[in-house]
Amino acid sequence: MLRSAAKSFKDVTVICDPEDYGKVTEEIQEKGEVSFETKKRLAGKVFNLTSAYDAAISNFLLEEEYPKIYECFI
Repeated sequence: MLRSAAKSFKDVTVICDPEDYGKVTEEIQEKGEVSFETKKRLAGKVFNLTSAYDAAISNFLLEEEYPKIYECFI
């Protein structure tokens, strides 16, 4: 669902990192909305996360060693 929402980042705000809630809340309180730049950055974080997750699954299915970066998914 995160990846699907990130594709529509112009219209939605997608958050995959709890540390981003503060920034989003601040923008909503100050401007009444989340800026395009913030939505774009957050969508990029989602694609970064989901691509790492997909790679971890692929490595598992192919029975390859997990690079250290993917160990968070084990």
